[in-house]
This record gives sequence, structure tokens and C-alpha cells, in this order.
Amino acid sequence: MMLWIYIFQEIPPELAGMEPIEPDPIPFSTDTPAWKVVWALLALLVLYGLFKAYRKYRTNAYRREALVALEDIAKKPHAVKSIMFLLKRTALIGYPRQEVAGLEGDAWLAFLDGSLPEGGFSPLKEVIHTAIYKDETTEVSASDIDRLINLSKTWIRKHG
Repeated sequence: MMLWIYIFQEIPPELAGMEPIEPDPIPFSTDTPAWKVVWALLALLVLYGLFKAYRKYRTNAYRREALVALEDIAKKPHAVKSIMFLLKRTALIGYPRQEVAGLEGDAWLAFLDGSLPEGGFSPLKEVIHTAIYKDETTEVSASDIDRLINLSKTWIRKHG
């Protein structure tokens, strides 16, 4: 009830022109020590991100080199043998030597299939075995070569 009295009470004339006294707004400044810590942490975070990106770039250098070599091999005749050699060389860099060095034939193709999520080398087994082990003069169809090259590119990019 008292509240209604104060609300409807007339304001004395000497107080009518007064406005509430408010302090000056607090200035926004990044000069405080806490902001310096925030900036330092942000700089460290950026440097860490750059370091990780550089390390990943250097770690994947062998993949880029293998992709360039694969482009060169694709233009040559009898590319199947060279492609398989390139894949073996790439695998020796990306995997432990004990795991990869002794693999050949079906075991090698199974390794390639196992290290690629979608697999795909085993269906080309006859083409690969014929081109490598039986007769180097056997012509491999262009579609099989293209399929092997595309599969090899995918393996180089995604293995491990």
C-alpha cells in the first residue's frame, strides 16, 4: 500500500529537473594484464596449429612424390609393373618395413585391400599377375590401366 503512495505522490519542483547520476562508462581496453595473457595464449595456439600443419605437410611429402611419379608412370607402356613397384616403395615409407617388405602376390594385394577402406585391388589380381609374373609383353586394356591408376591414387592418398 505504501508503494502506491510513493508512485502517485507529486515530485517537488526542486527535484523535478534532476536526473539520476550515472558513473562514466567503463572503457574497453586490452591493456590489462589479463588481456595480455589471452593474446599470448592465442598466439601460442596459432603457432601450435601452424606447427601441426607444417608437420603434417612434411609427413605427407612421400604421398605427393608418389602421386607425381604415378602420373609419369601412367604415360608409359607396361605401367602395371611400375605401378606395383611404386606402391611397394610408398608402403615401405608409410608402414613398418617388417610388415610390408616380405609381401608379394596375393598377400601383397590383400595388404593393399586391407589398408584401403573400400578395397579394390583383388578384382584386378589376374591383370596384375599376368602383367608382372607371366609375360611382360602382354597388353593390358586401357580400362584396366585406368582403373589401376585411379585405385592407386586413392590408395596413396588414403592409406594408413
